[in-house]
Amino acid sequence: MQKKTLVTFNRVSLAYRTDEEIFWDLSLNFNSGAFYFLTGSSGSGKTSLLKLIYMDVMPTQGSVTVLGHDSLSITQRQIPYLRQKIGMVFQDCYMLNHLTLIENVALPLRIRGLNKEQALYNASEMLSWVGLSRYINHYPDVLSGGQKQRAAVARAVINRPLFLLADEPTGNVDKENAVRILHLFEELHKRGTTVIFATHDRSLAASYPYPELLIKDKKIQMNEKTAKRYHGLMSQNMENEVSSQASRSNVIIGSDVGYKKR
Repeated sequence: MQKKTLVTFNRVSLAYRTDEEIFWDLSLNFNSGAFYFLTGSSGSGKTSLLKLIYMDVMPTQGSVTVLGHDSLSITQRQIPYLRQKIGMVFQDCYMLNHLTLIENVALPLRIRGLNKEQALYNASEMLSWVGLSRYINHYPDVLSGGQKQRAAVARAVINRPLFLLADEPTGNVDKENAVRILHLFEELHKRGTTVIFATHDRSLAASYPYPELLIKDKKIQMNEKTAKRYHGLMSQNMENEVSSQASRSNVIIGSDVGYKKR
């Protein structure tokens, strides 16, 4: 069965200043039901790509379509409603220190208008799932970095998003907590959530059986070792060919990956 396309980049270029392009003529699809590692050196554009999907920044050229909403036509009023379908986990957890942990996790539901009692109940269930039920009435400033990050995962998925974006969620925690956090993302993936997990740690990505998408030279390249593990994924040579013919090709990234002409 063909996978549903969640995100489409159509000849996207992005520059924060006119003399510094982050991406150039990037075309690809992210399909549903997959787990991707997004890697690259510091400053390569990992956060920028996630921001494009989150509609936090807009392309300089081309368009990004997310769940049927096109960056060329979406209004500022529509963006918050779109984001309710997308979970976002940041490297810095951005917890509100004047709220308890359970209140922080319940916040997205309260913003949507759910009554307080039901929102807190749902938040307690999510905190139990991430192993933090004993800390529900604690304030964020007494928690460890790993505990805060697990709480951030709970908050990101409490709205049951269609897909989850993670921007270096293991960057500030030790290896043990990094593995624990990754297991949470794996559980979500097994339940059907599409995951895009950005990390600078390529050895971490290599430890798991998921495609690695490497941002390099303003393009996305498929890791050749990853490609060998997945029938149908492009080899590095084909990826280079796609990069050199970006104006005439479309890279399909997902569970069913291929190369197609327009």
